[in-house]
Amino acid sequence: MPVLTKQDLEDWNAHPVTKMIFKEIKQAQNDLAMESPLCDTCDETAIKAAHQAGVLEGSKALIHAYEMLEINEGDA
Repeated sequence: MPVLTKQDLEDWNAHPVTKMIFKEIKQAQNDLAMESPLCDTCDETAIKAAHQAGVLEGSKALIHAYEMLEINEGDA
């Protein structure tokens, strides 16, 4: 398995596509945080709230994983 280097991460982070992806993730987080989960029924509201929470936590985990790669590679 190839090893990621600090330069690999810097190159990837500087790439316009990477910047656009992280911008979209942050925008989706903001949109979900502002969106009400209220629906017609309690069950639908619970499902939508759980979905929103899952998407937010998943996107935070993605960003956290990338940040940990940067930190760990910075120590190498």
